[in-house]
Amino acid sequence: MGRSGSVLRRLAGIVTAGGRRFSAAVGLALLLACGGCSRAGSLSAAGHPLQLRVGYQPYYAEAWSAAILRGERLYANVLPAGTKVGFRVANRGSVLERELLQGRIQMAYLGDVPAAMAAASGQAVVIAAPALSMNQCSVLLVAPDAPPTAAAVLHWMDGRRVAVPRGSCSDAFLGYLIERAHIRPAAVYDLAPDTIGQAFRSHLLDAAVVWQPAAAAMVAAGVARVALTGAEVHWRDGAFLVARKDLLRRHPGAVVGWLRAERAAETLLADPAQGNAVLRTIGAQAVGYTPAVLGQVYAGLHAAGGIEPVFTLTPQAQAVLAQARRFLVGEGRLPEDSTLAIDDRWARRAQRLPPAVRP
Repeated sequence: MGRSGSVLRRLAGIVTAGGRRFSAAVGLALLLACGGCSRAGSLSAAGHPLQLRVGYQPYYAEAWSAAILRGERLYANVLPAGTKVGFRVANRGSVLERELLQGRIQMAYLGDVPAAMAAASGQAVVIAAPALSMNQCSVLLVAPDAPPTAAAVLHWMDGRRVAVPRGSCSDAFLGYLIERAHIRPAAVYDLAPDTIGQAFRSHLLDAAVVWQPAAAAMVAAGVARVALTGAEVHWRDGAFLVARKDLLRRHPGAVVGWLRAERAAETLLADPAQGNAVLRTIGAQAVGYTPAVLGQVYAGLHAAGGIEPVFTLTPQAQAVLAQARRFLVGEGRLPEDSTLAIDDRWARRAQRLPPAVRP
């Protein structure tokens, strides 16, 4: 296996620390939490209370509206009476995508790549776009001793050890950089963000692409620095809300109610005047991230290239999904004739109604 095999064995040592066995080669993620939910979700018969389970990542800043929606209980007054809501929390969208397709959750907040995978499955539909961005899921990190300029870094990455969470929006950005700059890494490892931080700390990685706030935490720890983001190369990614078809068919009113809550959460996230309250809400859920790191990322959401609230599936949002589909087809993960199920009729209906308010 040579040098890359040796590095992989050392990375595996990091990932298996503490008695948990996970393969660094496939980058399996930890399921971090599940609040108020049982193993299997259920869709009640029409007219009866719904047991709804929603997956999200408080560790994915582009979809922080989900954390706000949960923390502020914005859904409380806009769902059918008696509805019970449980949340599935993960640190990778691919985990939530799998849970969605297995029917363990009914809705999920996903980055563009897992959203496209789910939408191509025949079981789920992209129904809204909480946000687009150029600097939240497309962050190239490098070791502190890497060359100082972005152009030099891209040349330097030839023959280097690189990592990315496979099947993520970051994965698509790395693929774009490799193709555009003709980079030939020595190895590309599939690692979760927390493992990437440990690998940088152990000098086992030269570069990685991750999302916020993981990138900011690694920079704050001094183990990596930002070489460039999507903003420098005009690359846009996005966060999307994906729902199972059976939920949309059987409970359209509940979906519209959830989207009214989502509208309210997006408004709070986009308003700098709400910053202190928003950061308290997110900090209570993004376990392991310091207030300073979360505050820095929140400021980045409101800077140039930061969050672009869209909600409905605008042409820009659809272009991001099409970009993700092209990446997946090019990687052989989707067939060339694959199509994505995209329909924002429920979001447009929610736009015509008042947004939810705090209970």
